[in-house]
Amino acid sequence: MGISLPMIRSFEFLIVVARGGGPVLAAEVAPAAAWGSFLFGAALAIGGVALLRWHRRSWARQRTDAAATELDLRHFHRQFLRRTQVAGMLVALGVLIPLGVAVIDWQGRPAWWAVFWLGVLLLACWMSLLAVGDMLSQRAHSRVELSRIRRKQRELERQIAELRNREANGRR
Repeated sequence: MGISLPMIRSFEFLIVVARGGGPVLAAEVAPAAAWGSFLFGAALAIGGVALLRWHRRSWARQRTDAAATELDLRHFHRQFLRRTQVAGMLVALGVLIPLGVAVIDWQGRPAWWAVFWLGVLLLACWMSLLAVGDMLSQRAHSRVELSRIRRKQRELERQIAELRNREANGRR
């Protein structure tokens, strides 16, 4: 069995190589694979909804924090937007994966199959980039806060040293 140029262009060769035969059709998907995709999709969707609720509660708490500075609030709001977007994409992936595996009949439409799964892959990549961006943003914010705390600590230690010097002045 050879791989033709039209098959390569439509990404159908991935399935041909994986199965060792022709392309997988929706009618040929094993019931276990269909149920597995539904369970996996449901877990992603439920996890996304749970994360969305958690992020909303966290942002509501951070917004009302009296100790938060304007810089902190801007950081927390951008963080909330990134994390909300990731949670929404998890829900979308939880719907799209079972659709692509078990619901949509791709027979005769290999180009649409390729476009669909490329879209799912791009969605997952964008979600990964948001996660890396969130991690880097949190790291930068933590470093700024840590340096502010260390500055304040040095200032307080200087004040303590001055008070001890005044107290000990004249006594030996």
